[in-house]
Amino acid sequence: MELPTDIPRWKPAMARAFQKGMAAYQNGQLIMECPYSALAAFTGNRERWRSFQNAWRDGWQWAAQQSAAKE
Repeated sequence: MELPTDIPRWKPAMARAFQKGMAAYQNGQLIMECPYSALAAFTGNRERWRSFQNAWRDGWQWAAQQSAAKE
């Protein structure tokens, strides 16, 4: 599956979270199953994990759009 063309300019941790979201979509996980949401709730520090949650969800949605475009 294609990655966004500007991903080399992203921070490495955000790129990995994005790719994990893509992998989650391909493995059939629901978008509500974001692991960073659980981590944020566990640590009690939602602000710290918000960007990771967004990157993961963006990756999940990107994979869904790429999949729909192929059909």
